[in-house]
Amino acid sequence: GISLDADENLYIVDQWKHRVVRVVAGGGLATCIVGCTGSNGSAANQFSNPWALAFDNSGNLFVTDGGNRRIRKFAIISNGCGE
Repeated sequence: GISLDADENLYIVDQWKHRVVRVVAGGGLATCIVGCTGSNGSAANQFSNPWALAFDNSGNLFVTDGGNRRIRKFAIISNGCGE
């Protein structure tokens, strides 16, 4: 799954590495933001075969975690630099 946030940053579900990465608008490298352990599991910082994501009107990120049969919600916080 892929999606853009309100700032046009690209979010990508990396199903095989069990994580979500972000590419900042304007280019740059993909940076892991959720599930950065690289292994699957059911802990708060892990996924098991995530496959889709979406944003709500408040900017919260929802990720389907297929292997754990759950939907995870994450509040994406800005870096506070006025951007």
